[in-house]
Amino acid sequence: EFQDTDPLQLKLARLLTDRSGSGKPTDGALFVVGDDKQSIYRFRRADMTQLRALVDSLGAERLSLTSNFRSTPAILDWVNAVFDPWMNGPAGSDRDPLQAEYVPLEPARADDGHTEIPRVMITGGLADGNVDVARESEAEDIARLADTVGAGGWPLSDHRDQVYRSRYRDLCVLMPRRTSLPALEEAFARRGIPYVLEGQAPIFESQTFNVLSNSLAAIDDPTDQVAIVAALKSIAWGCSDQDLYEWTRLGHQFEYARHRVDVEDFPEGTGARRVAKALAGISEFHDRRQERSTPYLVEQLIRSRRLREVAALMETSGSGERLMDMFIEMSRTLQRSGTGSLRELVRWLSGQAKANVRAAEGALANSEVNAVRVMTIHAAKGLEFPIVALVGLQGQRPARTDNSIITEQNGKPVLAVQIGAQGLGLATSDYDVVDAADRRADAAELVRLAYVGATRAREHLVVSVHRTTRAKNTLAGKISEFAELNDELWEPFAVESPARGANASTAGPESPAPGTPSVDDREQWLREISEVVASATKRGYVVPSQLADHGMFVVQKPEDNAESTEWNAARRGRGGTELGSAVHAVLQDVDFSDLATLDELVHLTADAYSMPGEKENITRLVRNVLESPIVAGATGENSWREAWVAAEIADGLEVEGFIDLIVQNADGTVTIIDYKTDRVSGESLIQRAKGYEPQLAGYALVVEQLGLPGMPNMKVRDAVLVFADGGPDGRAYEHRIGDLEAAKAAVIEKIRKLV
Repeated sequence: EFQDTDPLQLKLARLLTDRSGSGKPTDGALFVVGDDKQSIYRFRRADMTQLRALVDSLGAERLSLTSNFRSTPAILDWVNAVFDPWMNGPAGSDRDPLQAEYVPLEPARADDGHTEIPRVMITGGLADGNVDVARESEAEDIARLADTVGAGGWPLSDHRDQVYRSRYRDLCVLMPRRTSLPALEEAFARRGIPYVLEGQAPIFESQTFNVLSNSLAAIDDPTDQVAIVAALKSIAWGCSDQDLYEWTRLGHQFEYARHRVDVEDFPEGTGARRVAKALAGISEFHDRRQERSTPYLVEQLIRSRRLREVAALMETSGSGERLMDMFIEMSRTLQRSGTGSLRELVRWLSGQAKANVRAAEGALANSEVNAVRVMTIHAAKGLEFPIVALVGLQGQRPARTDNSIITEQNGKPVLAVQIGAQGLGLATSDYDVVDAADRRADAAELVRLAYVGATRAREHLVVSVHRTTRAKNTLAGKISEFAELNDELWEPFAVESPARGANASTAGPESPAPGTPSVDDREQWLREISEVVASATKRGYVVPSQLADHGMFVVQKPEDNAESTEWNAARRGRGGTELGSAVHAVLQDVDFSDLATLDELVHLTADAYSMPGEKENITRLVRNVLESPIVAGATGENSWREAWVAAEIADGLEVEGFIDLIVQNADGTVTIIDYKTDRVSGESLIQRAKGYEPQLAGYALVVEQLGLPGMPNMKVRDAVLVFADGGPDGRAYEHRIGDLEAAKAAVIEKIRKLV
């Protein structure tokens, strides 16, 4: 993946491989594998021209690996026909120095002819309206495609050349950006198509969430008749509208605290008895809510009402069951944070739903889930799928979010800046030239992005060219032009929705029938259970906030007090105060590369926390954090936000908690960052920062023990506190732990004393 290397990494590689100091790598010391046609990370300063410059500077021999073992010959024929003239291939005319050299792909697998469905199909055309009309038409076509795939209408071949019937999970919908996602979600919802966003999942809008949140609200507050009625009508308690009508006709209220309900007062088989039985069940949970931990209560609610079994029957993909486990884990996390009461959980769930919070990337992703996968092309890099639908190609190049351009050309840094409106403000002398070149480079990269998306397909490729009449120079427009010149290589999209019968794949993955356990198996199982219980009784865990020096605070911090209801750990964000939580919430969701939605996020968050008068202050603190040098280097691709981590950092010692921001450095290490909104300055700020050092060192221990996806041997290079206020000129203040190794060693000893 050399095409993803940035200039600094390249310089390091050349220095490491130049053993004689000649200015060039020693013979045999450097081996480079890359594909400049897949260079799609300019925003991370990984420029395709670097690969070309390196090869030229070394005088190295360039070998082309052209055999493609993934895609069928028909897909490769179409890809070659479209991208050869579009890039710098032999069939092209004008040579573009900013574009990759195209070498045609050669199929290394044969088409076994097990299907009559075209390998390449194109859907859409010019829309009679604006871009929203085009996206809606596109979404309908893709939903229809998903319907046929999920119904088993596509014979597919696996890696062993065994033919099987298609399932929802065999289809992946790829898009350059998420602008097409809302229309697609609506179309999928109308047809009842299960899908998984390899991005953010709207878990707080799900039926599973509504069932649990309404039941928990009814258990928590016996006077909340709205929540009680919603709970009674849910699958958890199973009362119909007719049952509720019978109950009210008898003069009863929907409450259970002032007047205890005796089920025996109502005849068998009546609707009123069903309501009475449900209210008695809710009342029983209410009476015991103080005797049990909240996570235990949630788990018991799910078990006693058979919600997992019902979810499995209603939604065979298993997403409902996984959501229940996720909510249980959320309640555990809240409890560990010091806000573990049922009322706090109910408030938090309500806040998450009102703010339309979505789960973090990949939270519900599962290769065994029978659901359509939806993701950006960047997220699909290195992956492959039986059927790929390439959508969202009608969008124009996004507008520049700032007027500064920082890049590198011919090994030298280039900086061009414009202040004020074009033609009216100030600009460096070469700004227009650099800006034009940067735009051409972006346009060239978009072509490569489409190439990456198309080459993810293994068996079938469906390309959407839905677009407006003004979208001639978009990806959709250009693909349509090239496709018309090669109409023998594709077919118009036309699939019929087959009736769902024996081959319909709405069921989840098949599991082999379990064997009958023996007496020895049972004895072994009992021994293992006993060992786990014995081990668990000796374990101790802490959350990193416990490690901070709380003696530095004049008054008790909210997280020290398990009874505190002022600190709502996850209504949107985490923090010691309402203001701190609001700032964390905005930083959790704001787009690092585009602050266009910042004001809207602040508005929503301030309303959620009932702090309308603090909007300007929240905005100022958030901008301070984002402008701090350490945070400014974070992007959506090289960072993780609100990362929950947990690991055993020593025998019997566990640390778990949330890290505000983890940034991957160019050398493969990471920097962990924790935001603070403490209102201190000067010497007090320095002392406060030192008091927080053990908390940050605890995070570092966990990350290094745990690793991150794709990086099991993780090394934390720096641990940094970013105070949103208190720095020079009212800006942020950064505090970096000087000796991180010593801090980690001290934290391990502190944890031993705590547990």
